[in-house]
Amino acid sequence: MKAAILGKKVGMTSFYDDKGIQIPVTVIEAGPCPVTQIKTENKDGYKAVQIGFDEIKPRTENRKATTDNRRDTGTGQQSASRQTPTGQGREE
Repeated sequence: MKAAILGKKVGMTSFYDDKGIQIPVTVIEAGPCPVTQIKTENKDGYKAVQIGFDEIKPRTENRKATTDNRRDTGTGQQSASRQTPTGQGREE
């Protein structure tokens, strides 16, 4: 099993060793990591543990978009997600 740390990058700093050489280091906020889910072989087909970190952002309402979520540029062109690839779709 690999050793790992779960956290959030806070920033960078440095310290000096005994010889006066500057060593850059990353500052990580590592906190309580509660178990959020346990996977079992009987139910899921494998064994695993899911852990969490930090607060969950409040979720927004589920709403259906009436148009594409991209900003309207006013050019009159279709967005890339609505275009039909060449040679597919329409038969002329």
